[in-house]
Amino acid sequence: MNSKNNTKDLLADSLRDLMLKKPFEKITIKQICDATGVIRIVFYNYFSDKYAALEYIVYRDLYETAYPYIQSRDRHEAFRVVIFAIQKNIEFYRVGYQIVGQNSFEEAIYKAVHQIIHDFVSHMDGEIPMMDKFSTDTFTKFHAIVISAGIKEYVKTNKEVEPNYLIELYEWLISSSEKVLERK
Repeated sequence: MNSKNNTKDLLADSLRDLMLKKPFEKITIKQICDATGVIRIVFYNYFSDKYAALEYIVYRDLYETAYPYIQSRDRHEAFRVVIFAIQKNIEFYRVGYQIVGQNSFEEAIYKAVHQIIHDFVSHMDGEIPMMDKFSTDTFTKFHAIVISAGIKEYVKTNKEVEPNYLIELYEWLISSSEKVLERK
């Protein structure tokens, strides 16, 4: 990893660590920088504000984790690694969902999931059943909404839900919807 990405990741990881210790709205750019030993101007080389850093964390956790499986067209494995990335940092995600409003955590999740679905569909080149009946945009938005809502429920639930259960549920939903579409 080059030092440019390393610094960006260090700043993001600093924000993640701080979020586990104090409310997001009380975290300052100075605190993020102090924890990494860089000056404030360095932060602004990578992020416009702490919301952009938060969005980067989610993007890195979800999209970058899934990307190799998007390229290999392995929908199951892409979804699996996303769920396990969330599980690995479940407390961060629980805290994150408390951030609401214009730059909500939920919106960051949606954007990352939307990008995953969009890129996955783009790599499939007509291999998705009945895709000709729907625009790529409609299909992508629908799945991004459903998966984002499922992630939110998974993170916010007080019950311990095994990641494999969520993966099986998603696979069942996808295969069931494909069967329904094939009949039309």
